[in-house]
Amino acid sequence: MQAIVGFVFQKKILRFRVRKLNLKRLCLKKIHRLIPKNQITKICQLKTNPLQMKIIYTLLSLFVLQTIFSQATIKSKSYGTLELKELDYGLAKVEDGTTEQVNNTPTGTHGWLKDFVIIKNTDSIKAVKKANFGVVYIVEAKDTVNLAIDIEWIYPEKVTNSKGEKFKSIRYTTQRPSNIPSASSYSLDEPYELIKGKWEMNLYIENKRVYSKTFILY
Repeated sequence: MQAIVGFVFQKKILRFRVRKLNLKRLCLKKIHRLIPKNQITKICQLKTNPLQMKIIYTLLSLFVLQTIFSQATIKSKSYGTLELKELDYGLAKVEDGTTEQVNNTPTGTHGWLKDFVIIKNTDSIKAVKKANFGVVYIVEAKDTVNLAIDIEWIYPEKVTNSKGEKFKSIRYTTQRPSNIPSASSYSLDEPYELIKGKWEMNLYIENKRVYSKTFILY
């Protein structure tokens, strides 16, 4: 059984820590992880003109920021400015909840989880049964309201289920509250879902794509 899961975190089962980012410290920490300290010193001591140094640091900053978080801001007709921020992503440990019967997925099911915890921050997922992977995010807004969010998964190739039906992608709408962390993930429950390659997840608000994440299954 396939479970396309969407889960809204409640305070009593919030397992991960959402910390405020000190951007300067985090950038510096990331830079030192990416480049040894002595190499950074060498870069700083290069005899380059100001324009070259500006280009070097601009490219380095862009690379580091991309590895820290993803976010998008949109102007909603109904709710004003909305800002979606990625909080975490990767392989997850889950506790199953309820399952609904639907018609637009390979297994004909849509699942809701009781609990969801990212146990490994990665975009590389081993294609084995029961592997669950996805993202944790928050939509920040002036007021806390329920938002209609479309969730789309695009497969590396067409999925053919036990009935012979073929799916290149799936898309469904769910309700998410603003200002509260939420999660959406995919569970590999059937053998025909174990497809290696690039899996793309997209989130849409008011039919505008506000987030995209690619997972590589191997």
